[in-house]
Amino acid sequence: LNDPLVEAHVPGTWNRVDWRPLEGFVLAISPFNFTAIGGNLVAAPALLGNVVLWKPSQGAILSNWLVLQLLKEAGLPDGVIQWAPMAAPGPHLEQTLGDPRLAGIHFTGSTAVFQSIWQKVKLFCSIHNRWGVTFKPTIRIRAWWGRR
Repeated sequence: LNDPLVEAHVPGTWNRVDWRPLEGFVLAISPFNFTAIGGNLVAAPALLGNVVLWKPSQGAILSNWLVLQLLKEAGLPDGVIQWAPMAAPGPHLEQTLGDPRLAGIHFTGSTAVFQSIWQKVKLFCSIHNRWGVTFKPTIRIRAWWGRR
């Protein structure tokens, strides 16, 4: 963030960074076949100040538990990452996806599982009239990289 590019302004515009955590928790669902991704899915939002509910794959509970212990040994405060091994799909996961405090989902896995999760979130949002920030297709985002 100390890069001069962040502070550079194009005539008629003003660049600003407002770095704050999401308002709610992030659900991180990690895959069975890639321990490093499991650690990344929870560490990235936690490092940015978010509380994370970690639902590891049933096939990778031990390796993901060890990653959590490494993060705690490295100084992760208690309560930032909540460990929640549970069967999927199940009533606990569905209850989590319907929680109004859910601010984001960090997921790596199969397309079929993603579609299942997305359908549940979409249903909840339509029932409760709760949609996140969306961008209209008419908005054009221009990159000014390299201009000083």
